[in-house]
Amino acid sequence: MSRFKLILCLAMGAGVACFIGSTPRPGDPAEVWQQSAPRLSIAQVKESQVMMMNVDYGASLAWQAAVSRAMLLKANWLANRLNLPIKRPIYTTDVRTWCIGKPYLDVLREPMPSPYPDTVFGHDIYNTNFSRLRRILALKFGLQGVLDTSTFEFSFNNGQLQDIARRDASQGERSTDGFANHMKESQPIPDEAAQAYQLATNWLAAADVNLDMLEKSRLPHPVHKAQYQFPGDLLPQPVYFVDWGTNYYGMYWAYQFWHTNEWHPTVSLEIGPHNELLEMYIGDPTFFRNSPMLIPSKTLWRLVHTPNPPLQYLKTTAGMREFIMTTDEVSDYASHLTNRLWLYEHHQLDPVSTMLISNDLKRLNSELIPYTNNSTKSQ
Repeated sequence: MSRFKLILCLAMGAGVACFIGSTPRPGDPAEVWQQSAPRLSIAQVKESQVMMMNVDYGASLAWQAAVSRAMLLKANWLANRLNLPIKRPIYTTDVRTWCIGKPYLDVLREPMPSPYPDTVFGHDIYNTNFSRLRRILALKFGLQGVLDTSTFEFSFNNGQLQDIARRDASQGERSTDGFANHMKESQPIPDEAAQAYQLATNWLAAADVNLDMLEKSRLPHPVHKAQYQFPGDLLPQPVYFVDWGTNYYGMYWAYQFWHTNEWHPTVSLEIGPHNELLEMYIGDPTFFRNSPMLIPSKTLWRLVHTPNPPLQYLKTTAGMREFIMTTDEVSDYASHLTNRLWLYEHHQLDPVSTMLISNDLKRLNSELIPYTNNSTKSQ
């Protein structure tokens, strides 16, 4: 697992407490972050929690399948543009693992440390004088998640690519040692540096990064050379790092405060001894030419409130294909009842919040799409 995939999965699983005004423990990194962030009122916090529960606590399988297919579409586009040495096209059966978070974590937000989503409502996004339906449908949801094949990992955030990493036995060692030590390594000779820089910019352009904008950013872009002994090689081989920026922390507030002394650039490419792409990281999504891949709010609402299909259908080949699940995942689903509606159907949330969710669902009934797969009608 690449360092960025690990951080992204941890962030996706950590919830949105830092965005909705929860009280952190003394000394917690979130406490440091919130010192410079606008404070939400108690009423705003309560409303943000209700909005989050409306978006998150629905059926999950249709949502997960839709995000998986969107990531697969983007991964195939990148694999072709970068001419990656990977089986193409990539099918769902080629993916070893998926990492997909709750929908509310995909909300695009104002620049940090603002806790407000980026919508036409601005700071009135939690103002109950406006219809909650209107405010929920004003949210912007960007593609976010990770898919892991046998040869490459693809990570997405804010609707854009964030990281592509080649998987091999030395990946963990390179990630651990490289980011701690490669700034101390020797500088490559000019010809090597020029070739590495040319390769890096070619790959960035292929991924639709705006090179003119990157150049105008005036970020330092050194080329560094390190040595690693790859699996099957008798001797260490050269690895080149081309980096824009040397002390940038992107959007990861936790990463920022837990690793303040660690080198972390805005854009970074790692090139192997045979001029192959080992890793491409783009921490600032504004450098892309193309627009972020967004999931329309109405589409998201329909997906998360589409009831999960009958278990009998999920166990069929057609059901597993439709919802991109393996036999083990279906078995896990059956044993743990992973339907998020279970939470408020069994009244484990605050009664007032549960009532608000229930009323919202009634008002938004026209947005619901019941599961009507033809193959289930006879079951």
